[in-house]
Amino acid sequence: MSDPDDDLFGDFHPERSEVEELQRFREALLRRVSEAIEQDEIPEDLVPLLLVEIAVTFRATMYTFAAEKPSNSGLKLDLDRFRRDIDHVVRAARKDADEFIAAAKKAKAGELPDEPE
Repeated sequence: MSDPDDDLFGDFHPERSEVEELQRFREALLRRVSEAIEQDEIPEDLVPLLLVEIAVTFRATMYTFAAEKPSNSGLKLDLDRFRRDIDHVVRAARKDADEFIAAAKKAKAGELPDEPE
């Protein structure tokens, strides 16, 4: 399990209720994305890159609305910060790889049909 100090929120440390709310939102968002992927028959190997592209576009848009005087250099700096945030998420996922694979194997085993005896 990853170190509690190495969380996905970086320097932002929300209250437990906020973390639970974010987790519920994450799960709801994942369900909706999964439904859209299935409905529109999007190739699964394209989904992660599409989601990253959407995240980058969203972050750039947020910057332009939040900055008093948005600039090319300011956007580039903000995207560099965002890349570091993404790197942090990937590092945390790598640390939790064993747990993730174990859970995935359990879930996958539950989906397999029972073999006749």
